[in-house]
Amino acid sequence: MIKERKCLEIYLDSKQNGNEEIEKKIKEARKEFPKKEISTHVSLNEFGMYVITLDFRNRDNYWNRLRERRNARKTLLIEEKMLNNNQKNYGEYKATKTFKPY
Repeated sequence: MIKERKCLEIYLDSKQNGNEEIEKKIKEARKEFPKKEISTHVSLNEFGMYVITLDFRNRDNYWNRLRERRNARKTLLIEEKMLNNNQKNYGEYKATKTFKPY
């Protein structure tokens, strides 16, 4: 299953900006998205620009995993119910094959 990657790229000129400005930009981005887990990567491209790549993902905690399992179970139950409803004909009785005198 391929998921799209959520990322933010910040470009800074290497001649005008140093390490302090890079760290400042990263801290500002982390403050903007406090509920996301962020991994950073800094590189220098061929044009002399710093490329700061911030990859975002949701925090993998107990509640998020529980929510995903619950949603998956709900969809399975709905699909099973749809299959069971399609197999039954209206007005048909279940054959019990047992005889019970009054």
